[in-house]
Amino acid sequence: MTALSGDTVMASLFGMKTFRSQDSVRRAFERVDEEALTQWIDQQVDRTFAPLLELDWVHDLDATIKVLYGHQEAARLGYNPTKPGRPSHVYQAMVLAAGKLVLNVDTQAGNQSASEYAQPTLFGWLDARDRKDWPTLIRGDNAHAGEKMMVEAEKRQLPYLFKLRQTPNASRTIGRLAKQGDNAKWQKTEQGGESLETTLRLKGWTRERRVIVSRRKLAEPKVEASSTTNKQPCLPRMIIEKSGGDWYEYSVLVTSREEMDLGRLTQEYRNRADAENMFDELKTPRLGVGGWSGYTTQDLKRSQLMARLVGLVYNWWGIYTRMGTGRSRRDRRWRTGWPSGPSTRGK
Repeated sequence: MTALSGDTVMASLFGMKTFRSQDSVRRAFERVDEEALTQWIDQQVDRTFAPLLELDWVHDLDATIKVLYGHQEAARLGYNPTKPGRPSHVYQAMVLAAGKLVLNVDTQAGNQSASEYAQPTLFGWLDARDRKDWPTLIRGDNAHAGEKMMVEAEKRQLPYLFKLRQTPNASRTIGRLAKQGDNAKWQKTEQGGESLETTLRLKGWTRERRVIVSRRKLAEPKVEASSTTNKQPCLPRMIIEKSGGDWYEYSVLVTSREEMDLGRLTQEYRNRADAENMFDELKTPRLGVGGWSGYTTQDLKRSQLMARLVGLVYNWWGIYTRMGTGRSRRDRRWRTGWPSGPSTRGK
């Protein structure tokens, strides 16, 4: 907005006298009713993805932390990986990763980063739509693999796929399977991995659930000496076990999809890397699209609106560059003469 506000040539091409600055946009929405703002931005964002919901699609979830440096409403101390001790907001984001589209984002206080705070927005968003527009599954990292999230999805018969934390019970399951070696009947999956299906009931769960244990052979154990306890090397958020003379890195997924085979399930979770790339782009300006870190407003109402406006512009950008051209990013670089390499990021 700041860059465009002084561009009279671009404004004339769109038949406008001038572009509004970000300060003008903030002031314009200051006295507008919050419910009216929500309905308006809902209509604008829905138009960017509504036709795609009739296809098979996957719903990705994640939380983004925005560090604050002022007296913003709902600025709270919470989980802050970049600057511990600073107040923050949390963006509970919902995306359609295959289309590079933001479905919704809810701005909340910095101490509400847990997945349970995202559930009212998530299930309210789904319940307001026809069943034919629902995703084939919802997908998230280990922060979303909670009992409340899975119970609410099971009530609605909505399939899910989450990664589990390496809790003591999950670690014991991995250790038991590692000791069995090849007798555990591991199935080959893509990219040189192996998977095995079992059932697990963690502490706090109301019932057993289907879990997928995956492992990937390591060329050498990437373990620091200080992290070795009880002769079992560990790294943050992963378990490394020795099985049959080889070292493996293990991960555990939980799902309610009974009919989907192991190879497809593990690939579905690997596909979540597309969503992680989206969250990274939304945090930081890329190719002219400003990120969630690029503005501040004192009241939560306009913070929510500005966050969703960023998502809306991101959707427009994605439709133009990805769907509109029908070409990959590499093809566009070839046509426009962009140089390749890390030095071109942000240009």
